[in-house]
Amino acid sequence: MKFNFSNTLLKGWSFSRWLRLILGLSIAIQTIYQPDFIMGTLALTLLLQAVFNVGCCAGGNCSVSNKTQSEQTLENTTFEEIK
Repeated sequence: MKFNFSNTLLKGWSFSRWLRLILGLSIAIQTIYQPDFIMGTLALTLLLQAVFNVGCCAGGNCSVSNKTQSEQTLENTTFEEIK
């Protein structure tokens, strides 16, 4: 599977991704007016997460599935009988 940066950058903009971008930009602007290393690091982290569409969880264990509702079919469901 080939990594496509333009596909990652332009598609998949969810609410949380927009929120990280807006928070990162606002903290970065505030850091320009009042220089602070820790806030600058936080702004950079949020901006990178928004641009590359990654979270801060280890290995993406708490990421949300990209499957749409139409891809989740009843045929793929397995049931286990509990006695």
